[in-house]
Amino acid sequence: MGTIIWGNVYILVEIAWRRRYAILWPFMIILVLTTVFGMFTSKVYRSHTSILVQESALLNPFLEDLSVSFNLEDRMVALQVLVHSRHILLQVAQNNKLIDEQYDAEQMIKLLSSSISLNLSGNDLVKIALTWDDPEQMKDILISIRELFIQQLLAPSRASIVSSEQFLLAQLKIRRELLENSEAKMAEFRRKHQGILPELFIENNKQ
Repeated sequence: MGTIIWGNVYILVEIAWRRRYAILWPFMIILVLTTVFGMFTSKVYRSHTSILVQESALLNPFLEDLSVSFNLEDRMVALQVLVHSRHILLQVAQNNKLIDEQYDAEQMIKLLSSSISLNLSGNDLVKIALTWDDPEQMKDILISIRELFIQQLLAPSRASIVSSEQFLLAQLKIRRELLENSEAKMAEFRRKHQGILPELFIENNKQ
């Protein structure tokens, strides 16, 4: 049995040796083509930034009634569309001076849109990834995208804060006017009865 197995192995080795060129040539051709393709193809780099978004109620339970929910899962599709929108990408391109003779505004917007991806990892971790050919530009582009994303993410909270601030300012103005009117009436009362008030004060102290 062992002799038959070794005989078959010997036959296969002999066949492979006789056809060694037919076996090696495809591998050599693939190796050369891969090397040439890698030399003449531009390199592509990939980087990402992560944003941890936590509800204020989770950090401080006493703020639960005053906190504004971000609703990341419900808003993720809208935020993805917003990040890939034309005015956001145009702003990113202008901030980083990406529009030049090689790429006009429309071409750069399409390139950025295809290079940016935004995903939700878990419940409160947002990951923004960028695939780009220039590693020196990646940091600034990611920072611009991150800042715009945070602005849009906090927009509902800021709107609620602005509304609350305006309401409180209006209430303070009303209370201030009431207080000023009361102080004016008190001053007028004291002016009219300045001769009687000391006598009443003395009588009240005697009682």
